[in-house]
Amino acid sequence: MHEKGDFIHFDEIEDVLSSTDLLADVIPKLSDAPEYWKWAIVASHSGLQGAMVCAFQDTSGASVLHKKSARALLRWFDEGGEFPERKWLAGFEALLIRCVEGGIFTLTEQQENDVRRLHNEFRNTFSHFTPQSWYIRPLGLPRMIESAIYLIESAMKHSNAAYRMDETQKRRLADNLAKARAALR
Repeated sequence: MHEKGDFIHFDEIEDVLSSTDLLADVIPKLSDAPEYWKWAIVASHSGLQGAMVCAFQDTSGASVLHKKSARALLRWFDEGGEFPERKWLAGFEALLIRCVEGGIFTLTEQQENDVRRLHNEFRNTFSHFTPQSWYIRPLGLPRMIESAIYLIESAMKHSNAAYRMDETQKRRLADNLAKARAALR
């Protein structure tokens, strides 16, 4: 993250790093503050989605977009005209499939179940929270978050992402993931 006057600059690398910063900060607090599971879920999901974007994006940026947005962007590259006003990122599930099919990482059946459940059952409910009372038994959450951490690490080590990080960023990511893993145990 770089501050420029009155602005704070983020890019897709910083998005992953700030998500893992939060993950490393919040996981050690879970035993004393179980309500922070929400932020562990949100941070691990955000980090994984960002890492998939970093590892799978191509030079046009179209590979990580929703199909309609990708077509509009590629049409603009081919034909010119007015730049597409709105570009929509592909959904989490689509990015996951693209990363597996594109060789960014491989998933065990358990990891796939874990990250899909993390996305569908937990992150979506927290991000689109309706007035309700919700009780969660956190038994499977450490394993789900560990699966997300493994995939974040795998994606960010992929050449498409790794070459764009400097040594300080690589160390920050490794330290965050190590701290989060250690605290989960």
